[in-house]
Amino acid sequence: MVLAWFLGLMKFKEKDEEEKEEVKVTQEKSESFDKFVKTTESKKFVSEWQEKKKFTRRGIEKLLKVLFLQHDSNKKVLKAASDILSSLTGEDGLLKVLTGFKLVPEGLRKLLG
Repeated sequence: MVLAWFLGLMKFKEKDEEEKEEVKVTQEKSESFDKFVKTTESKKFVSEWQEKKKFTRRGIEKLLKVLFLQHDSNKKVLKAASDILSSLTGEDGLLKVLTGFKLVPEGLRKLLG
C-alpha cells in the first residue's frame, strides 16, 4: 500500500514538472529587444497601430522598448503596449463612461433649472 502511494506521488511530481515546462514555453521572452522587434507578432503589432491610428513606427518601437524591460514575456509587452495606445486614442471605453457621468448631472440641471 505504501509502495502504491509512493508511486502515485512520483507520477504526480512528474506531471507537475511537465506542466511547468509547458508554461515556460508559452511565456517566453526574446533574448534582446532587437530580436523581439523582429518577431512576427511585434511586426504585426507595429504595422496595425501604424495603419489604424497613424502612430509612427519609431514611437511605437520606443514604447515597446520601455515595456520590454519591465515585463517578463513578449505577450505581456504587447498587451501593455496595446492598453496604452488604446487609451491614448480613446478606444479603451473610459471616455464613454466619463461622458455618461457628465451627461447625468447636466440633465438634472436642465430639469431642475
